Amino acid sequence: MKKDLEQKFKRELMKLCEKATLCSSGKINVSSTPYFLYWKLFGRTCRDFDIAIYEKSDKLSLRTMDTLIENRRQEYVYGSCEYPTPAQIDFRALMENVEFTKDLITYAEFDSRNFYLWRKTIIMVSLNKGKISVSLFTANKEEAEDFLGLITLLRPNSRKKNTYTFLVKSDGDLNEKKLAFERQDVDLKKNYNDDLPWNEMMEFVKSEKEGLAILYGPAGTGKTTLLKHLIQENPEKNFILINSKDLENPDSSDYMEYFLENNNRVFILEDCEKLLLTRNQGGGSNQLITILNMTDGLLGNTLKTKFICTFNTDLRNIDAALLRKGRMRVKYYVGPLCVEKTRELMNDNTIQKEMTLAEIYNREENDFSKDTKKRIGF
Repeated sequence: MKKDLEQKFKRELMKLCEKATLCSSGKINVSSTPYFLYWKLFGRTCRDFDIAIYEKSDKLSLRTMDTLIENRRQEYVYGSCEYPTPAQIDFRALMENVEFTKDLITYAEFDSRNFYLWRKTIIMVSLNKGKISVSLFTANKEEAEDFLGLITLLRPNSRKKNTYTFLVKSDGDLNEKKLAFERQDVDLKKNYNDDLPWNEMMEFVKSEKEGLAILYGPAGTGKTTLLKHLIQENPEKNFILINSKDLENPDSSDYMEYFLENNNRVFILEDCEKLLLTRNQGGGSNQLITILNMTDGLLGNTLKTKFICTFNTDLRNIDAALLRKGRMRVKYYVGPLCVEKTRELMNDNTIQKEMTLAEIYNREENDFSKDTKKRIGF
């Protein structure tokens, strides 16, 4: 019986599809399709119910042309009352729900809509302007309410993703890869020393001026966390991470073309000391000149290009031309946390030395009996 119903469902839907192609407009009224289909399958008329959600509630409702079911009733007056919006249903969860799939007979696609035959109910799913609309066509209101009890709302990730672009060189071509990380709530006052020039860093990123910012210091002091925080707090800005090793290649002229085509961007170079070394220490001359040109002078002023560079080497090893006033907008040594703040984070007043954030947050490393709450990334 189930097999016969499945074949009939697809056959009748195909007939409607063929009828649509014979119309002069090439289409038929899709809203009437489920009524025809239901009548063909079960020999009787049906009612339609939209599944909707109130604007300020998570409560799902069945909406007909004149009533709202599920303990709410509201007259539907077109154009004069506020009625529920389409519900964004988690269809992946629905298809994994055995209580639904055991009674699902078949489904088919027609005119960019999916039609499901579930028990003696036709479910029509459509997508319009990014909104999922779900309508039920059935002669049995209780069956519609049963379906309502099986579905859940699609819950977007509450932790907002922060995006940036990773510029990758592959087979001689530059390719952009969009990457993301989850929001991290970092207490800058507790995790960094009081001389952190956060306001200056924010002003540099937000401004329309070109220039260079340098974050340097030992590994594990939180330079990458500062970069993440900058990206997170400036979602309107375009941050582009460049693999420093690609720029070390003498044949990197294609980067200059990319810089010229992408103005007003914030380029990030991590662990790039080899690029910035003084030229008498083997620094990359062509690449260094490119960075110098982009952060100052006529070209820099035209393109509004910004570079943020991080490295672990001593500042004395960096080419002095990079540190010139007017080119260098922010320069900060990210050192170990002072003793007072180390004691506060460690909750240990006996500590007598400065420590890096990596040392503080990984003091209990590999002790899986402790709380494994996610730490700040470095």
